[in-house]
Amino acid sequence: MKRVVSISIAVIIMAALVVGYYFFLSKNGPTQKKPEAKVTEYSKIVAKNLDKDYPKTPRKVVMTYNQIISEYYRTSHKDAEIEKMADQARKLFDADLLKQNPTSSYYANVKADIQDYAKRKAKILQTKVVGSGNVEYSTYQGYEVAFVESYYFCKEGSDIVRTYQKFCLRKDKTGKWKILTWELVDGDPELFD
Repeated sequence: MKRVVSISIAVIIMAALVVGYYFFLSKNGPTQKKPEAKVTEYSKIVAKNLDKDYPKTPRKVVMTYNQIISEYYRTSHKDAEIEKMADQARKLFDADLLKQNPTSSYYANVKADIQDYAKRKAKILQTKVVGSGNVEYSTYQGYEVAFVESYYFCKEGSDIVRTYQKFCLRKDKTGKWKILTWELVDGDPELFD
């Protein structure tokens, strides 16, 4: 009888060791999931399918554009990466703006701006777009247009600068709001609170 009890205890201990080892391997072994790669702002920008998932409002178009230009100056990018981001920005532009900025010229201008920012040790720290209630809508020459203000909180060397831009967007034939032009303006900080 003692022998049966001893064998039973030994079998239970062995079974517990096998089960414990199995759980140890399942959590720590080669089948463990690898940590996911860090998703960067750059990868988010180039992964956006703007052909299928285009921003629905003029405000969202400007926010998407701001995301792109902020990344231009945030960190160092290879020329091919800059061009991929510039291609995304161009998808937000009106046909007339695209005509004025052929692809190769636009690439060169963006790269020159990035170099200028780097020389001045400038970065866009934050961007903000006016609330939906402050977007102005109008009709011009038979087109629906919208005016959206945005501010840029920038650091240049040790100076902090806030600039304001007013974007004019025009609705195209497919119903998408496209950036037609923009200009520096004297902004009203209260529109952004």
